[in-house]
Amino acid sequence: MEYQGNLSSARDFAGQGNLGEWVQQYLCSEEGHNLPFAQGLRQEPRVYLGPMALPLERLEGCSGPEPDIQFPAYPQDFENRVQALVEFLENGGELPPVIVNITGGRLIVNDGNHRVVAYTRLGAAKCQGILWATAGEESEAMLAWVEKVL
Repeated sequence: MEYQGNLSSARDFAGQGNLGEWVQQYLCSEEGHNLPFAQGLRQEPRVYLGPMALPLERLEGCSGPEPDIQFPAYPQDFENRVQALVEFLENGGELPPVIVNITGGRLIVNDGNHRVVAYTRLGAAKCQGILWATAGEESEAMLAWVEKVL
């Protein structure tokens, strides 16, 4: 199966039981450009679910122009990237799913903060995402949350 940095490819990998492999390839690619996150995910066994429709209103960002955010971004750079994604989507483009950690019932966007803002600006209620959790107690809680909420 050939990797591509888009939703269709993520779905193909998930269908073959290789979603974790797609996540790693995406994060290490030019499109994903998030090698530190990829390396962090490899530190422990992880469980991945998706891609699935996630409610935008429940997603919490970890990167952006807000002053109190975990990974601050330059406001103009962030805005330029969001605007480019809005235009891409308006022209029929397909973005990769966002990658979201579920912990304590909170959905933290680890990769895809620009995409979430772009979808929100376009008036979407949901976006495609991949949920992940550390294997064990955390992943069991994730599975229970998905069954109850989604």
